[in-house]
Amino acid sequence: MRQMEQQLDQLKSDDKNIRPFSICHKLADTTNEMIEQRDYQQLGDCMNRVLTLYSTSSSNLVRTAIENVFIYGLGNRILRSPVRAQILNMLRKRFRAILRNQIISSGI
Repeated sequence: MRQMEQQLDQLKSDDKNIRPFSICHKLADTTNEMIEQRDYQQLGDCMNRVLTLYSTSSSNLVRTAIENVFIYGLGNRILRSPVRAQILNMLRKRFRAILRNQIISSGI
């Protein structure tokens, strides 16, 4: 949980030296671990925090990194999960729409 918070804080930073694509890769790895461990409470919290950041960020670079790295990376993992319906149901409608669009455009 602490690792996820640090990664999200880095993405929120106004520091011009942040590397949002690298951070989103690490965040996706952390979130994938939550899926593997079936920690759905923490997974839902993480997804909602990422969506809040996505919705409030003024940085196109951060938004693009979230869409093209974090969400794209999770799409395959979620779809392969035996409890994908449960995971998808716990996501906010906006997040599901972004995930669906990312899956459709990528051909997963």
